[in-house]
Amino acid sequence: MNLRLTTGLFAALLFALPSLARATMIETFPVALGARDKSLVARAACPNSPSQAYESLVAYRYNDQPHSPIQVDVICKPYRQLPEGVVRTRVSCESRAGRWDCRSEGEYLEVRAKGRLAHVGLGSVTDTSAAAGIITYLFTLSNYDGTNVAGEIDGQTCFVRRVPAGEWEVSCDGLYMSVEKDCVRGVCSFRLFGPILRLVP
Repeated sequence: MNLRLTTGLFAALLFALPSLARATMIETFPVALGARDKSLVARAACPNSPSQAYESLVAYRYNDQPHSPIQVDVICKPYRQLPEGVVRTRVSCESRAGRWDCRSEGEYLEVRAKGRLAHVGLGSVTDTSAAAGIITYLFTLSNYDGTNVAGEIDGQTCFVRRVPAGEWEVSCDGLYMSVEKDCVRGVCSFRLFGPILRLVP
């Protein structure tokens, strides 16, 4: 494996490890919130959304003790749209001393193509057009070295990061890939190169 490829995959791995740890290593216990608490959470989490509304709300505890803090993951209804798709905000809330404290987990661009869907985190994206184009290209790959890339990333959350070599590192819920842009006579297209790195929890 050459240095270029090794460096790229290593960067992708470091970029994605924190979110992977949160998703796979912590046991949670579901909580059913009442209508009043749902309304309070929506008001605190989604002030910019129409009618302060949420699209999904998942409440849980990190242990099964009834008086332990309640955590809530919220996806707010979209309040703005880019040329590449609608943008939704994800928010984490926690019950503290009888009130809800919320913090944004970032904005996510909804990319739809080829009958598939992916949510692209905008925190590391400097070019939304390129990020959407890369995901659209990956939706065309049904067999890359035996991997159905399109099927694996369909419905997943992805992060697209430009690296100094003029390439992009893409991570989609445990799948890590390197993409470059090829240009021939002024016509440019994206190309997946090297092996796909997969982390299995």
